[in-house]
Amino acid sequence: MRIIITKEMQYLSKLCLPVFLFFGLNLCGQKTISLKNPSFEGKPTMSDVPGNWRDCGFPGESAPDVQPCGAFEVTTIASDGDTYLGMVTRDNDTWEKVGTKLSPKMEAGVVYEFSIQLCQSETYQSASRLTGEPTNFITPVVLRIFGGNSYCEKEQMLGVSPPIDHAEWGTYRFTLSPQQEYSHLLLEAYYVTARGLAYCGNLLVDNASDLVPIGRSETIERASLVGERVEETRK
Repeated sequence: MRIIITKEMQYLSKLCLPVFLFFGLNLCGQKTISLKNPSFEGKPTMSDVPGNWRDCGFPGESAPDVQPCGAFEVTTIASDGDTYLGMVTRDNDTWEKVGTKLSPKMEAGVVYEFSIQLCQSETYQSASRLTGEPTNFITPVVLRIFGGNSYCEKEQMLGVSPPIDHAEWGTYRFTLSPQQEYSHLLLEAYYVTARGLAYCGNLLVDNASDLVPIGRSETIERASLVGERVEETRK
């Protein structure tokens, strides 16, 4: 079959080639970052963290939990795999957080798309750190995401979720825009700051995605720090 190239096709190729090269070269060399143990798999147990994650909590306070482990009356089924991460905030102004090492590192000026599944348990029975009384840790909290260059370092906040107030798993998408190179990622449960006071809440975390480069910050409209929930397609 003979292909005829018209003058219009030649003109379009000249017009489109610089655009292709601009975006192609901007993405060249930028690597997808796969987390180690993104589904938070591990032996179900209280006050311990899954493999490849490190507890970054406060001295004298317990670590997050690998759920469901039978503790705190948490019975939510994992969204992916067998287990997930359970974190709480407390009424004594302490909260739970975990960190992991990235390979390769996040690059400065590169925008990454990242998603993770979140929900809260309708029951997370423990004791108030202020009163010692039995308390259900169910006030909604948010997930905050930080970049740093060592375990537990919070150099730059990269994303924050809306308050998580639903018991079913929901997927949240973030665009992370690091201002410098970061070798570590930190996830933490945190208070809804508008409330103004420390309180008892819980957050369940599962099925984190790769960090996928989608371009450079100078070529992408500045992304909101707040993540958005992705509408699930019902079957």
